[in-house]
Amino acid sequence: MSDENSDYDFVLFRSSGKLIAPPLIANTLKQFTDPKNIEISAGFVSGQVDGKKIEVFQKDLSMVAKEISAAKNGQFRRTNRQLFPHGDLSTGIISHIIHLELCSEKDGSVTSLRKLAEPFPPLLMDTLIKTFLSEAAITVMHANKIKRNTDYQYLFAQCSAFVFYANIVIFAINRMYPVLERGGPDSYSTFRYARKITRSASQQYSRQPANGIWNSSLPSCPQY
Repeated sequence: MSDENSDYDFVLFRSSGKLIAPPLIANTLKQFTDPKNIEISAGFVSGQVDGKKIEVFQKDLSMVAKEISAAKNGQFRRTNRQLFPHGDLSTGIISHIIHLELCSEKDGSVTSLRKLAEPFPPLLMDTLIKTFLSEAAITVMHANKIKRNTDYQYLFAQCSAFVFYANIVIFAINRMYPVLERGGPDSYSTFRYARKITRSASQQYSRQPANGIWNSSLPSCPQY
């Protein structure tokens, strides 16, 4: 979720499997920004428009359609990337279709995929909740084993993982495709169950500074 404190992501959806050459995207951006501000790195094209940093990346609409079909069967894939140290979800490509503001569309293909992706598949909800509630519980179990203040790096890693997994569970319980980028939790204010879950979590987690022991238990989730 982009705002004035971060860059703005623009997703270019293509209708074929062939990548659009990044230099071609960069040339298009020259109409709106100083060419000196345009960069191409790792397949991303970035620049500045009115002082705001933007990044342009592309997605294949045929891959979105396949992922929607998999989601309806409760299936997803998980990969490791630098941006997501705890794993990226293949459903992210559907999140781009659902959550991003549509700036331009020629043939209605994006709108059609949006309709195909909704409502949020019950099988996917069940799979995501079972998978990541279990993984969140594992992070709590290992965090409970920490006994020394000097193990803060390990503790931070467990806390980071727990927040990441809990975020996925909260989106799934609320029948929404998870947004894993920065700002994703900003959507919680519109969710039915998020406030109850996050309040329960904040009440149940504590840290004892005297001996460095991490005390916690998983917050209860509503019946979905």
